[in-house]
Amino acid sequence: MAFRRLFQGFLVAFGVIAIGIWLAHLAVGPGAIPGGSAVNPTSDGEDRFYAGLFGCYGVALLWCARGVERKQVYVNVLAGVLLVGGVGRLIALIAVGPPAPFFVAMLVLELVLPVLMVLAAKRVATQSLIPQVGDRVADPLGSRPERGDVRAGP
Repeated sequence: MAFRRLFQGFLVAFGVIAIGIWLAHLAVGPGAIPGGSAVNPTSDGEDRFYAGLFGCYGVALLWCARGVERKQVYVNVLAGVLLVGGVGRLIALIAVGPPAPFFVAMLVLELVLPVLMVLAAKRVATQSLIPQVGDRVADPLGSRPERGDVRAGP
């Protein structure tokens, strides 16, 4: 239960950060990029377009936080999307050189967080299948106690 809450908190925080980044890019465009430079109108439009997708990513993370124990597949897909973005950043690093230090740190997170997200989602989903003390457990066969059976009670 505590781990589920921790993971939910992570998903909410990550979702809010992603939405905040989207709003910053929507408001000021590429000027929101630390270490960035002036761009032409085409690149500005591309930045704001992809920022909108990242905002939707944040909304999806927020959606996954509620009922996360039933949303393992969705969390895994979002983790995969983050990993693909990280691979794109890695390709850029190899092709044109290292970005500003902030984005090198982001690259590390983009390659590590997806693995941690998948592991955490699996753990939360698995733990939700284990009956806890006080849980009502249904009879899997749906059978009723026979008359005189000790389980039948008075």
